[in-house]
This record gives sequence, structure tokens and C-alpha cells, in this order.
Amino acid sequence: MTARERRGANGRHARSSRDCTRRREKVSRSCFSRRESRQERISRVTCIDVFTTRAGGSLDEMKRQPPVRRGTRNRVHRLFSAVSAARTGRPAVEYIGIDVHKNESQICLLTDDGEIIERRVATRRDRLAEALGSRSRARIVIESSTESEWVARCLENLGHEVVVADPNYAPMYATRSRRVKTDRRDAQALMDACRLGAYRAAHRTSDEQRRVRALLITRDTLVRSRTRIIQVLRSLLRREGIRVRTGEAVYFARRLAEVELTPWLSSLASPLVAVLESVNHELGSIERVLKGIVESDANVRRLCSVPGIGPVTAAAFVSTLDRVERFRSAHEVEAYLGLVPREYSSGERRQLGALTKAGNSRVRWLLVEASWIILRTKGDNTLALREWAGRVALRRGRSIAVVALARRLAGILYAMWRDKQEFAPLSARKQSQQTAAA
Repeated sequence: MTARERRGANGRHARSSRDCTRRREKVSRSCFSRRESRQERISRVTCIDVFTTRAGGSLDEMKRQPPVRRGTRNRVHRLFSAVSAARTGRPAVEYIGIDVHKNESQICLLTDDGEIIERRVATRRDRLAEALGSRSRARIVIESSTESEWVARCLENLGHEVVVADPNYAPMYATRSRRVKTDRRDAQALMDACRLGAYRAAHRTSDEQRRVRALLITRDTLVRSRTRIIQVLRSLLRREGIRVRTGEAVYFARRLAEVELTPWLSSLASPLVAVLESVNHELGSIERVLKGIVESDANVRRLCSVPGIGPVTAAAFVSTLDRVERFRSAHEVEAYLGLVPREYSSGERRQLGALTKAGNSRVRWLLVEASWIILRTKGDNTLALREWAGRVALRRGRSIAVVALARRLAGILYAMWRDKQEFAPLSARKQSQQTAAA
């Protein structure tokens, strides 16, 4: 290459470098000549939020997206918090989601400036107070569970607003199916639900009815224990060809003393009989407490006027519903107790399945037992119910008719509680209506 050719090549390289430099300076001046306006920042954050939601959920969740650096996520939340406060005109508050478990709980906290703080603490009052006691008033969402009530009260005593959310509310988790589930992701989902309001608050039972529930659980456990002891004693005696006459369970020890036992068999039965007598004593104490509840609670006393409904069933029904104003109709009560069929319908196709079995299982089987009592008891006050159940049994069978009668009993109990009226058979109501018309 000659000297002239080399000079021409160097000149073209220099001109190309100068052009690139001029273009970079032009872009820089256009990008940084003015500060980003507030409206542009709002639009940019809104675009980020829409893109993230379309990709797979809320800002924090992004379960199906590639992992985002922690600093980037915090900056996005900080901008979103500032924009939300500017839009609503209200001061930004902290949102907290807590995934509560028996031993440890996961906390996800979104501060008022958009920073995310995650922490795992022991599920104890002192550790919760240490983690959240010094923070300003925040809104906290936790799932309804065995531990939720005392945790909610502990947090409320610290000055926070606590929402006990229904875990069966699918939109709270902002995803249709959770293929990856961890406590950390659950806490983040609860925090997002708290921030967006995408939750359904669960009913928090009053202290009085919580104590009644605990009493009924204790009674149920003792009754099952007594039944099991009697079954074991009967099986031991039948192996030796000894029979004990039937009767009430509370008097089984007396009937057992009437039969002659061998020394070896007596040594086996003695500890079981001692436990049986102790269980009968404790059950007697609980029955006296239930009797006092019936005498003091007008609603329970009113429901006991229904045939087949005793103090245990009436107290269980009242303690489960807690407040009758929560339900708009009898059908809502029946669905709340799980006495309605499952449904999977689409378009012109309607498909009904078995019972949902939602809600309190104890009240459900107590109502079914009350239905059996009504069907087996002959009386004028249950004639209309028995005839109705008989017509259902002709079409669908006896077992389905019993469950249908239990569902109808739930509606009757609800109507009596709502209207504050005693039970009146259908024939008596017709007679009173005819008398009033005359």
C-alpha cells in the first residue's frame, strides 16, 4: 500500500470515529436534557405493573418468570408505593403478609417507601412483638387457621390492623395453579393481597361461642373414649363366652358387675372400668355446664323445641353460626354447613355431585342424626317432615332423603333463630292461619 492510500484509509477511520462520537453526544443530550416528569414516572411504573401481571401474577410473585435481582424488585415497589400515595392522596402505609405455622412463621413486609423485608420468626408472642412491635401501624393479612386467632389478637395489641383471610379464596394467591409452593412465596402472596385488597375476610368467632365450641370438642372426645372402652370390654368378655346385657353407656359398669368374671379377666377389666368411671364423671360435669348454657341462652333454648334437636345439637349450631345476621337466607346456611351438592356446570351442561362437606363436620353429622330420629319417631309434630322425606326417598333412596332432611332442618333452625319463634308443626300453623282468617 502506498503512502497516499494509507493516508486515505486513516482519514476514513477518523471521520467514522468522529461521527460515532457526535451520535453518542446527541443521544445523551436528548436523554438527559430534562428531568423525568412525575406523569412519565407514573406511566412507566404502570407499564411495569401491567407487563408483570400479564407475565404471571403480581409484582412480587412472578413465579414463572426468571429471577429478578432483589435491588430491582425493591426499586419497583418503592416507585409503586410513591405513585399509589400520589394517586390516592393518602399517606403510604406498610403492608405485611404472614404465613403462620405451628413452630415458625414467615413474614413479608412492604415498607412505606417500597422496600421489601423478609424474616422468619418463631410463632411466639415475644418473637412477634420483637419483630413487629416497634413498627408503625400496618395492615396485616394472615390465613385463617388453628393459630390465627391468638396471633391476630397479639398483633392487634401491638397496634396493627389485622385481617384474618379465608384461605379458600383463590384470587388471594393471584395464580391459577401453584406448582412451586414455599412459605416465602405464600407470605409474598399474602402481602400482595393485602396491598391490592384481593382477599376475603373470614368471620372471627366471639369469645363466648369459642368457649362453647371447646366444650363440645371436649365432650365429643370423652364420648368417643367411653365408646371405645366399652367396645374393648365387650370384646374381651365375648372371647370367654360372657355376655353383658344392653343398656345406656353411663350404666355399663353396673351391668358388668352383674356377671361373674375369672380372676385373670377381672384383672384385665379393672383398669378399664376405673377409666370408664372417671370418664362418666367428667361427662356428667360437662352435661351440667351444657344445661346451664341452655337455660341462659334464649336462642339455644328456642332451637331445642324442634323434635330431634337436643342441647348438644342446638349449642353446636349456635356456636358455629355465631351471628345469624351473617347469612341472608337459609340456603347460605346450608351451603356454609356443607349440606349442598357440588356443582361442575358449563354452558348448557349441568352436573351435580356429592355433598361439598364444607364447614363444621360436627354440626353436619349431628343434623343427620337428628334426621334419623325424626324418621324413626312417630308423632304428629313430625308428620309433615316425615311425609316430605318419604317422597324424597321414593325418588332418590332413603340415605339421600335423610341428608335432604338434615339440610331442611338447618334451614328451619336458621329461620327460627332469625325470626325468634318457637317450632310449630305444619298442621298447627295451618290451623292458626284458618283461625286468624275466620
